[in-house]
Amino acid sequence: MVDLVRYLCGGEAVVVHAFQDRFFADWTNCYNALVRFSTGSVGIVTGNRSAGARRLRCEVHGRGLHAEIEIPERADLWVEDAVTPEVLTGPGLVGSNNFLEYEGTLALHRHFVACLLEGRLPLTSFQECLGTMRLVERIEGVAGNSPA
Repeated sequence: MVDLVRYLCGGEAVVVHAFQDRFFADWTNCYNALVRFSTGSVGIVTGNRSAGARRLRCEVHGRGLHAEIEIPERADLWVEDAVTPEVLTGPGLVGSNNFLEYEGTLALHRHFVACLLEGRLPLTSFQECLGTMRLVERIEGVAGNSPA
């Protein structure tokens, strides 16, 4: 989710306000962060590992758009003043009910190989991975949460 927030917000994390908690465990299992990016965008990241299950959900708000996404199954998009959302599904987007086709990892690998063959920098470059890990460290409190 940190990768997705960084991608959608763009720029660099300028300010990070983060909380780490322990619920029903002796280890940190809940993270909440409010992140302001150099683009002016604000991202909110919440991860809770105390429930015993994992769901990847996100909301995106922008001018004329509201999206509620359950990765990789569906996205409900409200554009402008729509009363009902346009519903997109993972299988519908790729034309296959095969989880490996619509989940995204296969497409990511295909993109990576195509970039290698074409001499392009992939979307998920090592620099991007480092950027995400640096932000994760700030959220975890390892690198501090003061402005960059």
